[in-house]
Amino acid sequence: SIAPADLVATVDSGVTLAQLGAALLPHRLWWPVDPPGGGARSIGSVVATGTAGALRHGYGPVRDQLLGCTVVMPDGRAVESGGRVVKNVAGYDLGRLMTGSHGALALTLDTTFKLVPVAQTSCTVVITPGSLPVMSRVLADIGASQTMPSAVELEMPPGRLLVRTIVKLSFIFVPWARNLSSPASMAGPGSGVSASGSQVPQSQTM
Repeated sequence: SIAPADLVATVDSGVTLAQLGAALLPHRLWWPVDPPGGGARSIGSVVATGTAGALRHGYGPVRDQLLGCTVVMPDGRAVESGGRVVKNVAGYDLGRLMTGSHGALALTLDTTFKLVPVAQTSCTVVITPGSLPVMSRVLADIGASQTMPSAVELEMPPGRLLVRTIVKLSFIFVPWARNLSSPASMAGPGSGVSASGSQVPQSQTM
């Protein structure tokens, strides 16, 4: 079930990310996880392995997004934990314990988690540092800047950074790249850094 006004959803473990995304899209909402396997992954497998993917950088780990769950214990008892609202303090936080347990503690039947509104646009910036020392400086600049990427990935080979950020339509990449970089690693001729970026509707990146 989806509660758009509360930004939460309760989903059976067998539902795939693709099915969830299709159900959330009319409400302009999404669950910000990007695990290996993409849309074919089931909700239960994402929770069991705790794999948020690259979006963990901007939205946090899976366990921080869970509000509650229903599990079947080894003795056959069905146990509910947490609640259906963001501000919830009732009971032991069983969901955090189950996340990443790989099913060793109990079988998860359903989970309730927080949702995020779909942004108007997002931008994925491709940065080719040229060498590992320059890449290290660029990453340090990104972490120290006021920009808050929703995802940062290292692609090997060819050795480049993919930085995703939520932006407005008027977003211009080049000044942002220069603001990120110190004079020693500023994007430009002779710096060892090249960069490019593109904007797409956020719904296309789900």
